[in-house]
Amino acid sequence: MSNNLEIAKQYLAALEQGVDCHKLAEFFSTNVVQEEFPNRLVPSGAKRDLAAILDGYERGKKVMSRQQYELKNALASENFVALEVLKKNSQRSFSCPTSWGAKIGRWRFLAKAIPPRV
Repeated sequence: MSNNLEIAKQYLAALEQGVDCHKLAEFFSTNVVQEEFPNRLVPSGAKRDLAAILDGYERGKKVMSRQQYELKNALASENFVALEVLKKNSQRSFSCPTSWGAKIGRWRFLAKAIPPRV
């Protein structure tokens, strides 16, 4: 198993555990860019830097009572990880439309380790 795949699994575990944003930040380089496809929480999708990722994570913790991830498939090489994950979230009923309930969906995650600029 590649070290990067293990790190990706640790990232999913951190999301499930609801770690604080400082701990979550350890998984990202400072020049990270996240592209989120349209979904129920972000209908227009989003493009985020590290600060926006952490802000979204903290806001999401207020909406989600828990996050669970089941790793279905994974590919990894030296600086590349691709995951297919079954994601189940439970929304807090007071902060989301009740029609949302617990949602299950496939989540595809692609990460490429980019060396920091010196």
